[in-house]
Amino acid sequence: MKNLRINLMKCLVVGACFLGSVEAVDGSADRFVDGVVNEVIDSVRLQDKAELALLNNPGYMGLTQAVTVMGVTNFTGLFRMTAKYQTNVFINYEIARRPSLSWQFGYKSIQRTMDNADFSDYGTYVFAPSSGWGNSLNYKPYGTMDIGYQEFTVGVKNYLQSTGSTAPFGGYLVVNLHYGLASSSANNLTWSDYYSGQTLPSVGTAGVSGSLVSMSYGFGFRNVLFDQVGVVFEMTSGLTMLNSGGFSVYTLDNYTGNYHGVNQADVMRRVMLREFHKSQWLQFKLGVGYLF
Repeated sequence: MKNLRINLMKCLVVGACFLGSVEAVDGSADRFVDGVVNEVIDSVRLQDKAELALLNNPGYMGLTQAVTVMGVTNFTGLFRMTAKYQTNVFINYEIARRPSLSWQFGYKSIQRTMDNADFSDYGTYVFAPSSGWGNSLNYKPYGTMDIGYQEFTVGVKNYLQSTGSTAPFGGYLVVNLHYGLASSSANNLTWSDYYSGQTLPSVGTAGVSGSLVSMSYGFGFRNVLFDQVGVVFEMTSGLTMLNSGGFSVYTLDNYTGNYHGVNQADVMRRVMLREFHKSQWLQFKLGVGYLF
């Protein structure tokens, strides 16, 4: 009986030691699993933070600003007697505010000479109404006129993240607001009525100036070739909202009232503003940009 009690005690002691070992092993396993899980969670959190930072912070490889110089081609005189187009220079600065959005500020300069083909395209003249039984006189301009245009631009670009773009890199849609100042620097125009042969005196360029407020919209793409240097292509179409001449630049019918000028300077101003208005209808831009 005594030996039975001793053997039973031994069994109990061995069982207790075994259970203690199992619990220790279970505890170690739990701690190991918890550690692995926590590391995975931390890793996922870091990845989420990185993706969130990528989504919320603009820039191509950390570069969020760009300076671009582009040649701008418009087709104002494409359908004139001598088909012509013109290329000018556009300079802009762009800064990304979000991965999908950036602001741009630009300047464009146009210098050109208008000739008889350009004036004929508009068909405008100094209109002198008849007095009494006489006929009205239409004094048309003949010769050349030098004109210039300085345009300032503020625009917003929407970069298409669905295509892998991030401001200021990749494809985008753009909307611009423009303010332009037009003026004539010289002319050698003569003014005569075709039927009567009567003429008006030649005048200088005093008062031949004006301004346009316009909007344009379009799309473009910036591709980086050498780290910070790349090419930019853009196509825009614009429309005039306001002009300082007090007439409609959209009227193309020269029989419409208020289409013609009341004097030489008025005709030159109207032709000049209509010319710069038409230059916005369709523009292609190609240039080189620098990211920083």
